[in-house]
Amino acid sequence: MLRMLQTALENLDLNDLDFHIPEDEAAYLVLHFQASVERLNQKTRTTHRAVIVCHLGIGISNLLRAKLVNHYPAIKIIDTIGKMDVKQFIQQHEVDLIITTVNLEQLSVPHIVISPLLGPEDKKKLETWLNVTGQHSAPYKHNNSALLSLIKNGFLFSNVKRTHRYEVVEMLANSLYKQGSVEHAFIHNTLMRERESATGIGGGIAIPHGKPDLVKSSSIAMAVLPEAIEWGDELVKVAFLIALAPEDKQVAKDVIEHLSTISKDPSKTSALSQVSTFEDLESLL
Repeated sequence: MLRMLQTALENLDLNDLDFHIPEDEAAYLVLHFQASVERLNQKTRTTHRAVIVCHLGIGISNLLRAKLVNHYPAIKIIDTIGKMDVKQFIQQHEVDLIITTVNLEQLSVPHIVISPLLGPEDKKKLETWLNVTGQHSAPYKHNNSALLSLIKNGFLFSNVKRTHRYEVVEMLANSLYKQGSVEHAFIHNTLMRERESATGIGGGIAIPHGKPDLVKSSSIAMAVLPEAIEWGDELVKVAFLIALAPEDKQVAKDVIEHLSTISKDPSKTSALSQVSTFEDLESLL
């Protein structure tokens, strides 16, 4: 910055003013400029405490969390919660904004309803409220072993010939129930969750999930379909049924963020749709 200031001073015509700015004075000017820059940076770094709300506060909210972290460092996501927990949460925590994928009643904290896919209109809503233009944080470092180990705890089904997403979800949930990883009620709960809104996240991937309270042992059941099927408004060829116990909430965040990143990489989603063994999956991830 000193060199830039010296160059600027050299280009100023100060002869008529009858004074010269020595180099040490220029250095003081640099300090003032740097202080101003730092003040501007402090304003930029102001964060807004936000909570994300979806039906259950698990899969979709963590997917949205991953996208928001990548686009808006000015947002500090303090938690992801289910719709039923909103009132109690805002009474117990300091929250500036609620970002929700489901409609909420009028609350004491402002809320914005957006899509889990965070499309252009959703970004516009957020940027209007935050008064920011898309900023990017450092890339998230994924814990590959978490996703792999959870699938190894569950199942990997290849060439799954089903024509409806409910059939896929029911098959995967049944497999986890028979293994003893979830309660029987998890099957119905997962289907009900899927009926409320489809769980496709883009890239031909879906992440159906149920209540953590119905999970005995955290695991994931994965299905690879020979042909893509309709999954709400999307076409899906790979489904990950996520069953994570309440104590594994951080693991859920890691797994969803990892899957979100994969869904944005066409080469990886293409390779994922060809997976048939754990070895294939391990080499891909």
